[in-house]
Amino acid sequence: MVVSTNPANHPAPLTLVTRLAEQLEQVGVHYCHWKSNHRLSEFLAGSGDLDLLVAPEDARRFDAVVSQLGFLSARSPEHHRQRSVEHYYGFDPSGHIVHLHVYYRLVTGGLILKDYELPFAEELLASAHAAHLLRRPTVPAECLVFLVRKLLEAASRTERWLLQRHAADVLEEWHWLRHGGDSQFGPDEMPGQLQCLWKRRFPKSDVRWIEDGIEALDRADWRFASRLGRQLRRSLAEYRIHAPRTAMRLRATRFAWRVLGRLRRHRRGKQLASGGAVVALVGCDGSGKSSALAGIAAQLAPHLDTRTLHLGRPSSARPWIALARRFRPRSCSNPLTAPRPVPLWRQAARVYLAWQRLKAARQAAKWAQSGILVLCDRYPSRAPGMDGPLSQDRRNPTNLGRFLARWETRLYQRIPPADCVVELQVPFQILQARLESRGECVDAEAKRLLWTRLMQITRQEIPGDCRFPVDASGELTECQAKVMTQIWHYLVHRERNLGEKADFGGRLSGAAVA
Repeated sequence: MVVSTNPANHPAPLTLVTRLAEQLEQVGVHYCHWKSNHRLSEFLAGSGDLDLLVAPEDARRFDAVVSQLGFLSARSPEHHRQRSVEHYYGFDPSGHIVHLHVYYRLVTGGLILKDYELPFAEELLASAHAAHLLRRPTVPAECLVFLVRKLLEAASRTERWLLQRHAADVLEEWHWLRHGGDSQFGPDEMPGQLQCLWKRRFPKSDVRWIEDGIEALDRADWRFASRLGRQLRRSLAEYRIHAPRTAMRLRATRFAWRVLGRLRRHRRGKQLASGGAVVALVGCDGSGKSSALAGIAAQLAPHLDTRTLHLGRPSSARPWIALARRFRPRSCSNPLTAPRPVPLWRQAARVYLAWQRLKAARQAAKWAQSGILVLCDRYPSRAPGMDGPLSQDRRNPTNLGRFLARWETRLYQRIPPADCVVELQVPFQILQARLESRGECVDAEAKRLLWTRLMQITRQEIPGDCRFPVDASGELTECQAKVMTQIWHYLVHRERNLGEKADFGGRLSGAAVA
């Protein structure tokens, strides 16, 4: 299968990617998009990650460019981390997440463990030329690296099993390279081109394995490719990163982590290099915070290690909340606005709810300390009102009631601060219309409750310094884009501040090159 390279058939590249390519050319960074160039136009439009090979001496300049464009640096989990490989994520105005998979060394070897540092980085960078916005190496150079990579993968049983699972994608790219891609080289000329490139780096080695490897991939003969891969391992023994036994242990451990993650149905993404964060979305009923948070979590989860929590109704406290609503006095739909004091049993239930909110907020802070981005639906407030303690005029006048009120207030005072609070602001008339569109009864009492909660949101005292208002009166997609933009701006600003502090302290910033 040969993939079409007609530019008319390709979607337009993202604005952020276009700016990235222009900035890299202006500052003179030596780089190239070194693999999967048969789908480069799709990747430029946001359908996949961009694999960039950057010269090690240009690491500082590359890091400065991506930082200026608002990219966030991220790292793989410890058991999947590779040396000389960095990840950067950017947010395009169209709503797409741009993932840069940056290599400062040509590290490869498989999907589970990249165990070889191939000596062809200079050839790829020297042959790089502008094509489809980004720089690409010549097709023969890319084809040789692809052949070596796949033969090395086939040499391992575990990697070969994964290679066969993705055989359709592998053969699609191979046939595109084999037939010269979008260059002038034909399939008959390709073996000679690969042999010449190999001879430049290894002038005294035998090149007959190249024709055998081409034949193995043409026929999709993975057993033959495995035998050739084991021979190639011996030829590239000096370029191995780990000893054979260490590589076997790491490969088995990482494969076990992958299987365990599938069984748990939790795929851990990358972790922000600047650390995790607790982001809270607050707003009145009908402001769209729950829908916006669900959409943002679904957008970020494939890339970053993300968790969601509902701190207004923690999961452990939901049975008690349902019980309290079941026995709520019919004369009032909200105990905060009732004209009489709250019963003692309801005050005790509020203390339990405050304790559960404190417990959930501490869990969110613990996750953030381990590098996880925590998205919270609502957040406890220290001021009386919504998601906060009971107001003074609603407390029970008995000694036990005053004791429970003080206990509840102390629990809310111990709530850890949120890193970023995004307040969704919607006019009262739009909130009322949204509730009516859901089929809810909006009578005079419901309107009074809605107005009271709207006022309480503005008076919330959520611990933390960063609170950003967002106009959420538009459509859901528009609201989600605004919230996502605000969250991303906060994360970028925080990472830049940390980078400035690191520079001021005399420590090196930028991508770490092993």
